Amino acid sequence: MESLRQAYPQRFPSGSAFPFADPREYAAAFIRSVIAEAIRLDLPLRANSLPVQSLLCELHGLVSRQGQTFASLWLIDDVDFSAVQGRAIDAVTFASAGQLDRAVASFMPEAWWSGFPMQWASALHGGLLYASGEGFSQHFDTTDGLNLSIRRLVDAIHLATGCTGFDRWVWMGEPSRIHLNVPESHPQTELGITEPRWRRVATITPAELPGIAVLSDLLSHANKQIRRGSSQPTVSSVAVALSRYRQSLESLAAGRWRDAVVDLSIALEATLSPGDEHIENTLRLRAAHFLDGDDKATAAQTDRDVKHLYDLRSDLVHGNTRYKRTPAKLCEERGYTDLRLGMWFLLDRWRDIVRRLICVRLLLSETRCDLWPLIGKTRADDLLMPDKRGELQRRIAGEATAIGLPRLLEPTTPLVNDLQPARSSL
Repeated sequence: MESLRQAYPQRFPSGSAFPFADPREYAAAFIRSVIAEAIRLDLPLRANSLPVQSLLCELHGLVSRQGQTFASLWLIDDVDFSAVQGRAIDAVTFASAGQLDRAVASFMPEAWWSGFPMQWASALHGGLLYASGEGFSQHFDTTDGLNLSIRRLVDAIHLATGCTGFDRWVWMGEPSRIHLNVPESHPQTELGITEPRWRRVATITPAELPGIAVLSDLLSHANKQIRRGSSQPTVSSVAVALSRYRQSLESLAAGRWRDAVVDLSIALEATLSPGDEHIENTLRLRAAHFLDGDDKATAAQTDRDVKHLYDLRSDLVHGNTRYKRTPAKLCEERGYTDLRLGMWFLLDRWRDIVRRLICVRLLLSETRCDLWPLIGKTRADDLLMPDKRGELQRRIAGEATAIGLPRLLEPTTPLVNDLQPARSSL
């Protein structure tokens, strides 16, 4: 311990009580790592063995700089990162979750053993997102910012692909074999009795990464608190919509379809921001025109879907004893014979409408077209004048193509039963 203090006096100043400036902590961590490596490799403990020499080099690298490296590692469902393995957006690295225990351990040793339920491992089909940074205090002073970056990227992936996955697990800690504390393990989603089997898995390709990066930047702007003529900061309604969109996935995963209905209706209203007493009619009109333009058939379908979502939301929130249309009736009208699965499919349709509308708002915002600011007076009704609809549709489609996601505003592919992949509908 004294040798460490003498060799690295700036890193280990006398009198410091902070763990990352205490040579005793590093001496103990080094010994634990040596023992762990000897057990893992089934080798005798020898000072001149290759594992010990490797750990000595790692120890030198850790203590020869002033800061301490911390990292965050997220596991998310229903994504396939195998084609972008090792690539990064804004210092967030993609990794496949194949052989999950080894993948996690390669980024953050001992994280796998810090609380992850082993029975989940075989059911997962997802990917990992990793980011690290230097800090000079407790880990959360660094990992909070890392988690925000990963959060934006996950949201951008959801918007770009419409995947049905949710955040499964987050680990935070030191990404080195020699670490003072075991990584923290944080479950992210409350699951219902049974997990949903109908999913939409997004395969991310290198060609999509630039567009996802642009979406992440747009979300960063949407989540900024802006002060305009008031001491109270304002958050864009699109940020609220995105939060509720994300929450709808978590609600449904936990088996709370009623909460998911409310989440999506709030997201829809926040996205289109009518701000008047004729909310339902305004939402229906704007959703149909922004998504479908002059295509009367699909516009009518969107109008009907929005009406049914808002009607069901009103019945749930206001406690109506008689539904305008019961959930069973809504499912029956669409040919779904199983109520639970029918609601899953119906909510997926509503969620996709909200996803596409959030993307429209981002593409029309001041950072792109500057036709509909994220905060401020809406010009939506001007955009929807009959003589401007075609031009508006071309402008929105052109923006999607310009950012590298030409299919961004198209409806998503059908859900697939991951137990029977050949089946794509009920």
